[in-house]
Amino acid sequence: YNHTPCIQLTTKGYRYLVFPEKNDCCKCCTYSHGDYLCGGPLSPEWVSNKTGNLIFLGIKDVKGRKCYKWDSRGLQNHSNFYYQFVDTGLPCEIDGLNYLRNPSEKADDQYIFKENSFKFFVNESFFDVPTICENSRYCGGRVCAIAPDHSKPPPVLKYKV
Repeated sequence: YNHTPCIQLTTKGYRYLVFPEKNDCCKCCTYSHGDYLCGGPLSPEWVSNKTGNLIFLGIKDVKGRKCYKWDSRGLQNHSNFYYQFVDTGLPCEIDGLNYLRNPSEKADDQYIFKENSFKFFVNESFFDVPTICENSRYCGGRVCAIAPDHSKPPPVLKYKV
């Protein structure tokens, strides 16, 4: 759906696209099996610099607030910027490279956080699959998988979900 609010919910092995105004839902991709994998839930250790690709870039302004800025090198050594409020330590922005199915199809991500909306704890039910998604189809199209590929074994997850 174009120009329609969408919630991306990544839980129970899939990334669901939920369209509340349309009372519709579909599975975009999976992080548990198949050949079109998408990112699963982020590990809390994602910026721990285990790869040595994390570079501190100083203090920058984000919407009038001072934030620490890091560059976490990712896909094909492209920059992925992570910003953290200097005074509270909470996340203030993520700005990174992404693509649809290959690097020629850029789909950069930028998320600016509202500091007062951040919560350290959320109710586990937040990750429940909505009823309209329980038997949902695969989304297909240019961005999402057409159908699962069960011919390959599940990948070994390197983080706790």
